[in-house]
Amino acid sequence: MVAMHVILISKDMLPARDLPIYGNSRRAMPHLERLAVGGTVFRNCVSPCPSSAMTYSCVMVGRQPYELRSESLDSQLEVHHEGSLFAAFAARGFSTAVVWDKYWTLKGRHHALKIYDRNTVFHDLDIYHEIGIHRHGNLKAPRVPAASTPRPLEQIRETLNQVRGQGNDTFTWLHCPHILAGHSAIGADLESFDEVVGLVLGMYDRQGIFLFSDHGHMDFHAGELLYGKTMHHQVLQVPLIAPRLAELGPVCDRPISTVRLKELLLDGNAVFDPFLYSMNQLPHQPNRVLTIVEGRYKYWYFKKYRAEALYDLDFDPREERNLLLEQVYSRAKKRSIAMHQAIAYEGWDEAGQAYARLRRERERVWTDPGLWTNAVGAAKNLVRDGIWNSLRDRFFPRTRSAGRWGSTAASQHCLF
Repeated sequence: MVAMHVILISKDMLPARDLPIYGNSRRAMPHLERLAVGGTVFRNCVSPCPSSAMTYSCVMVGRQPYELRSESLDSQLEVHHEGSLFAAFAARGFSTAVVWDKYWTLKGRHHALKIYDRNTVFHDLDIYHEIGIHRHGNLKAPRVPAASTPRPLEQIRETLNQVRGQGNDTFTWLHCPHILAGHSAIGADLESFDEVVGLVLGMYDRQGIFLFSDHGHMDFHAGELLYGKTMHHQVLQVPLIAPRLAELGPVCDRPISTVRLKELLLDGNAVFDPFLYSMNQLPHQPNRVLTIVEGRYKYWYFKKYRAEALYDLDFDPREERNLLLEQVYSRAKKRSIAMHQAIAYEGWDEAGQAYARLRRERERVWTDPGLWTNAVGAAKNLVRDGIWNSLRDRFFPRTRSAGRWGSTAASQHCLF
């Protein structure tokens, strides 16, 4: 009897918009395009969270982000969860394995997430290049591993051969880091990641290969370049490619959440929820933001300000025109103007109905842990971010700095 091998490929901080199959004509990723040709590409897939640990806590257990609590992430004692994707594969007789870089074991706290089976085997490779996301410094050159360290592709090949060589059915999560070793800039390693996809295509049957990302990055949209607290589609819209689903065909445009990855991998079942939820922090943290997507509309709720926003993603995909505003202020003209005069928008009535539905849904799922717990969360956040950094960013944002080639550079946060 031939063993069945299922593999889930992921890459950290990979937005859908970076891939040619999602419209990026500047990239050449032939192996990924070959993967897409034989599968179903979900073009409107939303991540539940803009950070890795929270995303995997949701995706690997099939749990909504508003169900997360701090204890989901903080326990260092147990890593298994009886309801996880890994446990479900183990219950079907599969051996389960994780292949990633040793960074995730040592610093990423990913072993603290209760998302694995008790017998999951972890393979910690040396395939990562550290950048300023994780420490301050100007690391201009790619990290050059020791001469005895094989290239990331070779390490992955050897490890996958080891996993598959057991002779039984296997489920493997292959996770590639933010930047593969040998590269030093965000997005510079996508061709190398494409080689990883090509490697997997050569080793596994197409019907056993799935690909997704935990979150994207902002790429200077709204003055931000990374992720973590931001909740724009720039961060939350991620790639998702599954084996061909006959009922959907090669491309699916319906909104779907990666929270439903468990059903997709186990049974080939694409579940489309009426509401897609995303959340950036746990209930006790002060900068918590909830977003809910229903069709073309996206609703935001900000804990810190008790404020709301509503965007029509078809009309405004960059989420720059909050339809809930009555008045909008022009910094250039130093005066306000009515929103209905500022934009030629014809869907006000429909948007109002969508807002009513989305607000009711927010009231159903939103929880507040209370004054004391919120105070503790605010204190932790202040310590983590740094008191001076928090005060500077709020009251004294950087507007210029020493620039390249002897210039004075305006900050991306500079306002006129």
